[in-house]
Amino acid sequence: MRAMLAAPPSTRAAACAGLARGCSRARPVAPARRAVTVRAADEPASGGAGQQALSRRALVGLIGAGAAAAAAAGGAARAEGDVRVGASVVRTDEEWRALLSPGQYKVLRQAGTELPRTSPLNKEKRRGTFVCAGCGARLFPSATKYDSGTGWPSFYAPLDGAVVESSDLSIPFMPRTEVSCRACGGHLGHVFDDGPPPTGLRYCMNGLALSFNPEGESAGEAARTGGAGYVFLAGSISGVAEGITIQPLEMLKTRFQIHAGEHLRIIPTIKDIVAEGGVAQLYRGGAPEILGLIPRATAALSTLELSRRTFRSWHDGHLTPGYAYLSGALSGVTEGVAFAPFQVVKVRLMAKEHLGRYRNSAHCLRELLRAEGPAALFIGLAPTLLRNCIWNCIYYGSMHQIEHHHLPRLENRGADALRQLGVGTAVGIAATTCNAPFDVVKSRFQSELPGQRRFTRVLPSLVTIAREEGPRALYRGFVPKALRLGIGQSVGLIMFENLLIAFGAAADEDAGS
Repeated sequence: MRAMLAAPPSTRAAACAGLARGCSRARPVAPARRAVTVRAADEPASGGAGQQALSRRALVGLIGAGAAAAAAAGGAARAEGDVRVGASVVRTDEEWRALLSPGQYKVLRQAGTELPRTSPLNKEKRRGTFVCAGCGARLFPSATKYDSGTGWPSFYAPLDGAVVESSDLSIPFMPRTEVSCRACGGHLGHVFDDGPPPTGLRYCMNGLALSFNPEGESAGEAARTGGAGYVFLAGSISGVAEGITIQPLEMLKTRFQIHAGEHLRIIPTIKDIVAEGGVAQLYRGGAPEILGLIPRATAALSTLELSRRTFRSWHDGHLTPGYAYLSGALSGVTEGVAFAPFQVVKVRLMAKEHLGRYRNSAHCLRELLRAEGPAALFIGLAPTLLRNCIWNCIYYGSMHQIEHHHLPRLENRGADALRQLGVGTAVGIAATTCNAPFDVVKSRFQSELPGQRRFTRVLPSLVTIAREEGPRALYRGFVPKALRLGIGQSVGLIMFENLLIAFGAAADEDAGS
């Protein structure tokens, strides 16, 4: 083993690649799903020398975790946009910054090191090939991946000619062997001599430097479909969290919007609502709202994520600004259709003029269907679609641009979540200034009973409200609405993204960066 590590890098890479090809051919066919056993068929059995290697790898993991910050600082010494000699994929520093997320740029172009146990690729068990996240070059077959216990994706051999090895003296008194992508020169990680048979080597890679292509799928297909079931599950869980968080603000917003008289104020309105039925009255109509947020968030966030994956597959795995905003608008369409019936029931229950008419959500739904028919569940669909498409386009498009090109993720996840919540609330307030008039019209549509309807078309309704009640009326309930959307959607988005990471289903551009 030590003789192999001491050999010239080109000789060692060729020898490892030959072993990788042999292991790949000998590997038995396995179902394309997550493995449920600790040791795959092609991994070495534990015991004896393997036990010593495991304890040694665990020690290296502890040392590596402490040295990660030092490695990142040492990587700063590399010139920005550094191009390795012999690299066939050459781009300027500006091009790399535009192509990569901040986390990927830090690792691939500045030799940074990600924190251990943060990469979704640690959980990747399917057959396929790990490729460079910068240029797409094939690097490691899945047959050579194993759990090293260090917290970084680890392999015992690369593909023939895929990587370049060189001396790394960036950390004093800790000489290491750096591993880079031969095609683009991007920094991948380091190789150590404490790996398993047959090579005895451990290629310790940064997950941000890699992407995974499952066997039988192109990179585009993998990007579009990977973990789709987890995407829907993460969306539904996020919807419940959002609904519980913002329901009192939703009650205030609705009361403000359907009140045609003098403009209401927040504190007196809260007191009136509590006087009607106690603190629980703030959650009246909450059941359809929270239940409705499950399909709403599932539809919106799944459409957002899957459309982004599709658009990335059209542009070498990266999302352009135009498509970032378009994916947000598309999520508004599915959100509006999925959420409209629940909104009608919610508005009827929350309207002050309907107090005593409906006992609960189920009774309201039955009366609605009996008196007005199934079509009543989609009253106000047009302003709902306009409201959602405008807001989602601005919010999700802007958040993507801010997070991936202006504010790199913080290493402390709690601090990063708080910052994302603050930024998301500010962006949500800005987006609300653009869609608030359509939300007022939607609430007016949905609160009216048959025979009472004055508002039936969107643009004439906007004109009528502005003429009779003044332009300010189009922004009734703006404060609770802006807070409800900014805080609620940010809570949902933060939970959604972290659930995808926890499920190992995050898209490569977003995962951990």
